[in-house]
Amino acid sequence: MGNVVGPIISSVVSFALGKAFKWIEERKNNGANVEEILKFVNDVRTKETFQKIEYEAGWYGIDFHGSKLENDVDDFLMSLTLHSLSYKENDPNPFMALLGHMLTATLRSLDIQTYLYNLRNYTQRANMPNPYNPLIEWGENAGILGEDFFDRNSSRYQKTLNW
Repeated sequence: MGNVVGPIISSVVSFALGKAFKWIEERKNNGANVEEILKFVNDVRTKETFQKIEYEAGWYGIDFHGSKLENDVDDFLMSLTLHSLSYKENDPNPFMALLGHMLTATLRSLDIQTYLYNLRNYTQRANMPNPYNPLIEWGENAGILGEDFFDRNSSRYQKTLNW
């Protein structure tokens, strides 16, 4: 499994970093882009993935890696991570409240926490950047991701990657 997972993770990280750098360059000093957020939350694939994350449990496990669902979740998390950089808690824009809800609900999902936990530990061990660090930091600052998330020996999360 380690021979398959490494290239998959490497591809995901490379793809995500490319998207992140492009997005950051396009939006330097522009603040939150309401049209981008609206497009994101109204996207059918975003809605389907978010509903699975928010309302279903137990979808993350050993069979998740390399699946279509993993691609959908990665795309969703990358977009959410990029939008989290624009999030402002007391912004009167109603789309910020919706984005805040999506961030909170996503990070409260045990399946998402477990996936991010595994990716975080895998990328640290492989000395690779983790494209979801801004999302993880947001979750930590919001009090959603606790000490057990940052404990490599936590018994709360199922280990699914070889780290």
